[in-house]
Amino acid sequence: MIFKFQSYTLDTLRHELLKDGHPVALPPKAFAVLAYLLNRNDRLVTKSELLEAFWPANVSEAALQTT
Repeated sequence: MIFKFQSYTLDTLRHELLKDGHPVALPPKAFAVLAYLLNRNDRLVTKSELLEAFWPANVSEAALQTT
């Protein structure tokens, strides 16, 4: 799936993020979170939902700030 937003293009099949056509380095988990958010752009995604989707139990909300 390809998402375009502002000057960015996210291609989930190629696992690639581009800005103005140039590759942007993004760690795998950050890429996955961005793709998750873009797939749900029609609604609010809560911190709890992100934590449940990407981190094991007993991880604090601080994990969202360092990804």
